[in-house]
Amino acid sequence: MDDLTAVRGQPTPRDQALVRRLGRRFVPTWGFVAYGVLYLMLVPTSVWLGALFALALVFGDRTGSGRPISPLAGVVVFGVPMLASLLSWWPFVLWVKKRRGEACRLFGDGQLIDAIVTSAGLIAVRGGRVTRAVLRVAGPEGAGEAVLSVAGTPPEIVPGAPIAVLFERSSRYVAAFVGGRAFAASRR
Repeated sequence: MDDLTAVRGQPTPRDQALVRRLGRRFVPTWGFVAYGVLYLMLVPTSVWLGALFALALVFGDRTGSGRPISPLAGVVVFGVPMLASLLSWWPFVLWVKKRRGEACRLFGDGQLIDAIVTSAGLIAVRGGRVTRAVLRVAGPEGAGEAVLSVAGTPPEIVPGAPIAVLFERSSRYVAAFVGGRAFAASRR
């Protein structure tokens, strides 16, 4: 069963197993891993090194005699930066929960409506083709646009063609169904 059939087959609020499955595909775990590696390289490391350097300046030997620092100062110099590094992961974890929660809210409570393709074009990315389309979405509170990018050249994406989308008012995205499968389209 494809995504569109599964969403059409259930009234809102939809079954949590379906919502979690579609939410995981809409906001995949590999993206969090990739962002997590970048976050690990940038934020906690720079926080740790900055705190380590600052505390070493405070507790370090300024006389030039090379005497060792006290054990308490050693704990502070290495412990405080380690604690700061661990605490710097808290915003990342909150961001992950927010992203996945937004996708689950879209699939759980979203309304299935039709959007119209207003423009479509091909983009060549490293030898592959990507279809980029602008959709006119007429949601319950008015019309808006969403930008959809799909690998290849799906026959459904032509100017003037209707595309089923899942719309939820508080979400920054809509789920556009191309070939029965859900794709993220960012709202403008």
